[in-house]
Amino acid sequence: MDADDMQDQYSLKTLQAPVLSGWQLRWFVRLVETFELPLRFVVRRSGFNRLLELQRDSDLVQIPVHDVLAAQQGNMTDQQRADFVKEMDAVFSELFEMDSARSRTSRSVWDYVQMYRAASSTPLQVVADLLDLVKAQDPRPFDYVEHKHGATPCSTALNCFSQIDEEQALDAARQSTERWQSGHPISLLDGVPVAIKECFKVRNYRTTCGLGSVRNSSRSLEQDDAPLVAVLRDLGCVVVGLTTMDENGLGVRGFNASWGQVRNSVNPQFVSGGSSAGSGACVGAGMCPIAVGVDGGGSIRIPAGFNGIVGVKPTYGRVNGTGCFPPGAKATSHSGPMASCVLDAALEFYAMLLAGPDPGLPDPHPQLPRPKELLDLVKTGSIKSLKLGVFWPWFNDCAPQIRDACAAFVEKMQQDGGATVIPITIPNLEDMRVAHSCQIITEHASSLVDHGLESLRDEMGLDFRAKLQAAMYLRQNPQFVRGSYAIRADAMALFRKLFEDEHLDAIVTPTTAILPPRVPSNVVTGELNGQLDSLIMRYAFVGNFVGLPAGTVNIGLGPAPDCLPIGMQFMCAPWAEAKLLHLMFWCEQRAPQRARAEAP
Repeated sequence: MDADDMQDQYSLKTLQAPVLSGWQLRWFVRLVETFELPLRFVVRRSGFNRLLELQRDSDLVQIPVHDVLAAQQGNMTDQQRADFVKEMDAVFSELFEMDSARSRTSRSVWDYVQMYRAASSTPLQVVADLLDLVKAQDPRPFDYVEHKHGATPCSTALNCFSQIDEEQALDAARQSTERWQSGHPISLLDGVPVAIKECFKVRNYRTTCGLGSVRNSSRSLEQDDAPLVAVLRDLGCVVVGLTTMDENGLGVRGFNASWGQVRNSVNPQFVSGGSSAGSGACVGAGMCPIAVGVDGGGSIRIPAGFNGIVGVKPTYGRVNGTGCFPPGAKATSHSGPMASCVLDAALEFYAMLLAGPDPGLPDPHPQLPRPKELLDLVKTGSIKSLKLGVFWPWFNDCAPQIRDACAAFVEKMQQDGGATVIPITIPNLEDMRVAHSCQIITEHASSLVDHGLESLRDEMGLDFRAKLQAAMYLRQNPQFVRGSYAIRADAMALFRKLFEDEHLDAIVTPTTAILPPRVPSNVVTGELNGQLDSLIMRYAFVGNFVGLPAGTVNIGLGPAPDCLPIGMQFMCAPWAEAKLLHLMFWCEQRAPQRARAEAP
């Protein structure tokens, strides 16, 4: 297929809609919450009526479940878990010694391990210094039970954290220090600070999912950890606190009406990206080497790309994402790691696997992948055998500085790495975008209704209320959702055929179509900017819609004086996370050197 034919197959559009904030947004929200006619107009302009044309009664796919390559036989025994952790520590000790790029990023897990082994610092000292740093910039997270400081955002802080239990964090750090001093750390992650997106249940915290109406309510503090959090604690990680996110995860810029804008760790005049905004910013700033995120439409990869860090969205169902409140978008959400470097992300990913696969997956569950598979790939030092698919009209549909940087890196992968680049065609991307949007917002709306939170809309941001109202309309008309299921069935068949027929190892795109936007100076109650959001999400939504593993790695910086990070994304076949991480590691080793970011 020649270039003109490929261009004809490219259907993705940039959403055209007025930018609304302030009194205009307030008036618009009142209008759509009162009358159905303007809501129908919004739904039509957003492209959702296309779903009505494509609905059908058969061959529908509700969730993007993939056939497993090998089935897991029963639950892991205690001995099997211990053996897995032992293998994980041995493999990553060897991998970190091979990592020539560690000095280019913020402090990595391996740096903490080396400090603790040499007794040049302790987990208690590290965590105490970090908490002092956060408290000096913004004391609000420490008062999450009583909220003595109200909800006035602190302009001098990145606004990473929304809740911090200082006593719990220091106690965990103290116990870790004792283990290191006695020579018996639990794992490489013992004493490593980790931040958790505030949609996960964490013991002694109030799970809010970014909703101010929940933050200010009488909802009880959690008594238990989500499975993902529990396994990180079991390995010795110190939970520093919960990180700020867009309300209910329905945003990609890191704005929260009740808690303020999360700022970019590279340049605070720009947004962090979202919805795992605080997780991305705190890792980018060197506060924590690892954080936990959830990705429903790029919510791990977008803030990772904007902050110049690593973000991985595993295969749908690979990681146990239960223990969120409210549960959110089941059909698009993927829990995964955000980290300072690829090996940190890989170590966190393998640690997360100890929580088991998502219990919502139908049997059989996938077999637990072994860390040694990644070691064997990295040891080759080569990507010569890999075939990379590029849909060039999609790849090039971004800001020139991003296009040029990513295209140059693809060339580097060919020339220096020996990878084969294969032009491919991905038709019907616009249908996939609309279907993904329908599914993610209707599932979020259903979750709010099911938990009685929809009635608290007066305490929600205006931008979120507008999205919620559109979602409620789509939810009440099931033919929209049925159309999205039909599109997913076709899309999954398309990508299955692409990977099998072309023998692809990965599909390559930029992470976002634009560099991080500036923080708006006058936005307090929210901003509707569909055009900006669609540019930010241009390459992210596909991986969620079809459930493929995807990750972003920094491959350079934009032009001076802002020097904002540029990320490149890889999507691999189902369950091929080891190959994905190997590819990202190869790129990281050859990316331009960056300044080191470190918290005390």
